[in-house]
Amino acid sequence: MGTPQELFDHPQTVFAAHFMGAANVIEAEFRESAENFSMIQWSGATLHVHGSPAHMQQPMVLFRPSSLRLSYEATPSSLHSSLPCIIQARAYHGFTWQYRVQVKDATGQLPQTVEVWSADEFAIGTQLFLHVPAESGRLVEGGETAKLTHLGG
Repeated sequence: MGTPQELFDHPQTVFAAHFMGAANVIEAEFRESAENFSMIQWSGATLHVHGSPAHMQQPMVLFRPSSLRLSYEATPSSLHSSLPCIIQARAYHGFTWQYRVQVKDATGQLPQTVEVWSADEFAIGTQLFLHVPAESGRLVEGGETAKLTHLGG
């Protein structure tokens, strides 16, 4: 089984990822994979994630809301990818803002909605950039697309 921290940081399934806390689980296109890492294409960006889809029937990509960042500027580098997004909803929880953002793809469409936690305040409708740190994602076994929970008013 493992410790709660191990289960949170390294879930094996979509169910375990959601059970252990807030989770963005997305479908992505796989480009390459090695033993412990994969390269995926998501919303026009190439991302490196932990895990290989080799022994998975329906691999999905997990990003924890706390691992993603928002800013007004795109600053892509080898350390992270920057994707255009727009704030759709927000809730304040005393020490952090919880945002629901729609991520634009390369054509400008808004195909995916993800949850992001941030200490910075942004208004609904603000156009920003979502920063996805390299290797912040993890492959999990599952069959569900992105789920958003806990976003209150």
